[in-house]
Amino acid sequence: MKALLLLCLLQTLTVFAADETTIAATKKSIGAQAKLEVFINLDGSVRDVAIRQSSGLMSFDDSAIDVLKKRKFQPNTTNGNAASSSRIVLVTQQIEEK
Repeated sequence: MKALLLLCLLQTLTVFAADETTIAATKKSIGAQAKLEVFINLDGSVRDVAIRQSSGLMSFDDSAIDVLKKRKFQPNTTNGNAASSSRIVLVTQQIEEK
């Protein structure tokens, strides 16, 4: 039960934008990590998110997908025009037990 409550902290993750984007909760001890592919529309909105490597925890994976779907990304450009693209995102959470 305690671990389940701690996983709810995922909703407060901070997102760092980069080609290899990392989402991290600043806790330590128990960890989870998932690799996701984010498909980005011309306007930077997220069209879809696919799991490329699961964390093994369905609730963690689902929460990470929900967070990414709400995020806006800088779209790639081709010849100065916005282009649809995808990015690999590494989602990491460390949970500190007190």
